[in-house]
Amino acid sequence: MLSTVSTDKTLRIWDIRTPQKTVACITTKGEVINMTWKSDGSTIALGNKDDLVCFVDYKTHKIIADKQFDFEVNEIGWNNTDDHFYLTSGNGSIHITQYPSLEPLMQIPAHTAHCICLKFSPNKEHFATGGADALINIWDASELSYLLSYSRL
Repeated sequence: MLSTVSTDKTLRIWDIRTPQKTVACITTKGEVINMTWKSDGSTIALGNKDDLVCFVDYKTHKIIADKQFDFEVNEIGWNNTDDHFYLTSGNGSIHITQYPSLEPLMQIPAHTAHCICLKFSPNKEHFATGGADALINIWDASELSYLLSYSRL
């Protein structure tokens, strides 16, 4: 399966075996700027320009939950066990919430400027964040500890 979002405020799910036709077209609550799949494929998380994060059930193609955040949400993702949900923010922090309740667990200062990007390694042992401070930070996902930074590639 493949999913796409668009400025027309839709999430489209495609079966790559039949690319001419979408499996589902779901109207979202605003213009989506980021999207991520839960590792088991059951849920798609969408973040919009108004800092609202919605969760879509893959099987029913329905929005099952949403949460409005009071900070700038830049990137989103699940941890390695899918029980925590991560959000990067405009204040340079990583916000970690319990999933699925989205109750705040902790906030980690990660960058001196906007924390823009978040990406877990394929084995989810590490994750990287990128910030407007021109740094890429590498983190240990189980310890939530900073490992190293890259200032130039």
